[in-house]
Amino acid sequence: ERITRLTTNPGKALINLGAVYNRTGEHQKAVEAIRKGLQYEKKSTEGYYNLGVAHRKLGQHAMAVTAYKEALRLDPQFAEAHQNLGNVYLDQGLPEQAAAHYRKALELRPDFEKAKKGLTDAQRAAALA
Repeated sequence: ERITRLTTNPGKALINLGAVYNRTGEHQKAVEAIRKGLQYEKKSTEGYYNLGVAHRKLGQHAMAVTAYKEALRLDPQFAEAHQNLGNVYLDQGLPEQAAAHYRKALELRPDFEKAKKGLTDAQRAAALA
């Protein structure tokens, strides 16, 4: 927090602070810090990714989808963003959309265990629908 006040461009520091807040479970603080950071670092893939994490943890699925999609617009090869977008779609009861993002994550990183598990869960959910 102190570093963000000591620099003329606190964007990266604020985004990193938001990631720390996410890890400590302070997701509303994460949203606030990351949004401030993104005012300086408008093309921060990590910023939008971490914003998506925070919004999902807060149950704000539409905002999480928007944040992950922006991270993917900036870096279409970001496997973790595809995997987490799949998680949000699965949370929303949209297993087909979830499966598409898990598949993309696995295309990018074939050994990605979280995406493998997500794809299995999405396929199960689709079969039950």
